[in-house]
Amino acid sequence: MAIQRMLLNYGYDPSHQNGNNPLADQQALLNLSERKPLNISCSSVSFLSPCDACIWREHHDVRHPRGPFPSVFRQIDGINREFYSGKTLKSISADLPEGFLDTGELSVRSEVFEINGIPFFFNGRLDALGTRSDGGGFVVPDFKTVDVKTQHLEHYALQLNAYALALENPAPGKPRLAPVTDIGLLCLMPRVMKASPTGKLGYIVEPSWVPLERDDQGLLDFIYRRILRVLELPEIPASDPVCQWCQFVETVQKSS
Repeated sequence: MAIQRMLLNYGYDPSHQNGNNPLADQQALLNLSERKPLNISCSSVSFLSPCDACIWREHHDVRHPRGPFPSVFRQIDGINREFYSGKTLKSISADLPEGFLDTGELSVRSEVFEINGIPFFFNGRLDALGTRSDGGGFVVPDFKTVDVKTQHLEHYALQLNAYALALENPAPGKPRLAPVTDIGLLCLMPRVMKASPTGKLGYIVEPSWVPLERDDQGLLDFIYRRILRVLELPEIPASDPVCQWCQFVETVQKSS
């Protein structure tokens, strides 16, 4: 499989067998089974802190405080999924193949991967899944309330690539949905407010399809360089000089 070839670049042997030292092979398999795989949320990789100290601290010490997710965004998400349920892929973009969208509760979880002896897996929830009518595979669109004219959207490619990798390499018991031929963002930006005859108001939304490229190797490089490598450090690394969260933590520690 392509994913196994990419993992071999990091020294990963999916069979854990080299044919030369059976005892070493058994010990390597035992070590892997004893390590709890790291659970990586697909959506989190697109918003990872640029500070290594923050990443290390959150895993080994204390999680960052997070405010409640505004309920209005959950409502918008539900409205988006209801509207596009059963719609054609062509309704998103003329450049997509013929097919239909499913916007039900679609959770994904990958098999356990291993890089340099560090096991991990991806998990997440899709906004929608498109099935190609020609049987050629699947399409993963993600709904975003963002303005394509003012925001850089390339960083979402990590999230979408993680979804695709999990669908093509699922955990035991999950269906394998492969290949994922297209990934992208369906940006739904409110532009105008209109009044209806009943007195209710509604937004006119401008949809924009932003295709993103598959780059599994780039995703795995990012996971190793920005997450796994950092978490394996024996002690917390130096913080980013401009990291305000690290400055706050260090101030609290000095005063205690």
